[in-house]
Amino acid sequence: MSLTVIMLAACGHSTSQSQENLEAEQVEIYKEAVADLQEISLDQAIDKIANSENFILYLGRPTCDYCNIFVPKLAQAYQDKSVTIYYVDSDKADEQTFNDFTSHFKIKTVPNFSYYADNQQIDSLVKGSESSVEEIKAFIDRYGVKD
Repeated sequence: MSLTVIMLAACGHSTSQSQENLEAEQVEIYKEAVADLQEISLDQAIDKIANSENFILYLGRPTCDYCNIFVPKLAQAYQDKSVTIYYVDSDKADEQTFNDFTSHFKIKTVPNFSYYADNQQIDSLVKGSESSVEEIKAFIDRYGVKD
């Protein structure tokens, strides 16, 4: 009986460690996928909106499963584009500021991929992680401000 308990405990530890390794690997893949985006803080994004700048903003985080589905498609769609896409890591944002921002712009979830101009959110890619590479490309082509 005690041998069985020890074996189960050992298996549980191994599974937990495997899960941690998988999550660490997932974070690294995510970071590679967003490497070409221009990372800014949420406060900087708010300032850009307040200054009526025209820009595309990706709002997401490496710890979000849906974001991890979205970013490889975004990276593929973004190849060979001469536009800047800004990125806010919502894990790094102040919680209250993030809640105020998402409430103001009626952002329900991450990933969120939106175009801002004239001090407002003009459009968003509604399907989020379910968006295809082609849909993301079309959004970038429609709203991307050339560098």
